Amino acid sequence: MSYTSLRRLLEREIDGEVSSSLPLEDEIFLGIDEHSFKHQELAHMITEVKKRQVLRIFKDDGSATLKDFLTRIPKDKVKEVCIDMKESLRKVVEALFPEVKVVADHFHIIADSNRRMHEARQIEQNVNRKGKAQIPRKNVSDRRRETK
Repeated sequence: MSYTSLRRLLEREIDGEVSSSLPLEDEIFLGIDEHSFKHQELAHMITEVKKRQVLRIFKDDGSATLKDFLTRIPKDKVKEVCIDMKESLRKVVEALFPEVKVVADHFHIIADSNRRMHEARQIEQNVNRKGKAQIPRKNVSDRRRETK
């Protein structure tokens, strides 16, 4: 199936309301993940982590869209939220669920650690080869992450 066909199917299947299968009587452990389509269009996906259930996929990565959805979930039921290492996500979650434990997704921690190790290795190799340190430039995604 093509990318466009799959996206159309997803958009048709996922509605704008909190899923009726959301376990409102139980504790809720949310996951908020940001995905990119062709490394350009970003979108948030909300999951119930413990039940491994997709609750919603948004058409964009806007904070207002995310806030609108999250405000419909009872605050007393949410116990933990797992997010990407993005400051804007943390701020939204902490504003709406001040008592909730916020954790970073282990995938993003490992990816960030690997990137930093690679940069340190490059600096050490430059010192050994050329006798001087040349600090690598930050890439575009690092600058974007720091400004948000």
